[in-house]
Amino acid sequence: MTFTHNNRHDTTLERDGDTIIFSFIGNMFTMEENDHMEFNVPQDDLFRMLGEYFDSGNKANAEIFDQLTLPGQDALWNALYRLNERNITL
Repeated sequence: MTFTHNNRHDTTLERDGDTIIFSFIGNMFTMEENDHMEFNVPQDDLFRMLGEYFDSGNKANAEIFDQLTLPGQDALWNALYRLNERNITL
């Protein structure tokens, strides 16, 4: 599924078996992919883990999410939030 963060369709979440693949294009002019990560956890767990990362003073799961740029973290959160609000599972 594609989502809009800063530009139209700049965020993509896909499922390949048990893996959720996240891609974020931060610069639509160059179409350069700023963030790309694969997560081997269920969608609900990923949403919970990212929420804990944002809420935690000690940055739970920092070893995972610190690899993303700040706009990438925000784009991932917005995409997962929209899926959760609409009860959509990839």
